[in-house]
Amino acid sequence: MKKEQPNSFVIAEAGKCIGCKACELACFAVHNRDNGVAAAVGTVTTPVIPRLYVIRTDSFTMPVQCRHCENAPCAGVCPVQAIVQEEGAITIDEDRCIGCKACAIACPFGAISLYKAYSNGQEHKQPYLRERLDGRLERKTRVIAYKCDLCHDITNS
Repeated sequence: MKKEQPNSFVIAEAGKCIGCKACELACFAVHNRDNGVAAAVGTVTTPVIPRLYVIRTDSFTMPVQCRHCENAPCAGVCPVQAIVQEEGAITIDEDRCIGCKACAIACPFGAISLYKAYSNGQEHKQPYLRERLDGRLERKTRVIAYKCDLCHDITNS
């Protein structure tokens, strides 16, 4: 029987974080290499959506990100099983995610956010759900959950 390894996670030291948000930009750039994100400043057409975010208080600044819980509450509440454990990381299958927000509510660390989905630098539209815009019914932009995946799609590609 193969022994399972505990999940990995990254945690920042609040005393060393200066709040520059370079981690947010690096995260976004790495996860969007194939989504219209170029290396040059000012050429990004997709909004910056990192999988972690920096918080600031009067006493500290630090990034908030997924702790890759061993008994992940986010996975337990996902109605479509889009959240799974893969090779020591809790990941979200973005194609399967329906944007129900249950995972964001269940996360004890506030590490899951929901944003618009993008494909090839364009908003990914839902096939059926529509919204009224300028008096017309338009296909609604798909919303999905984002969280740190320990760069799973980069390290395993």
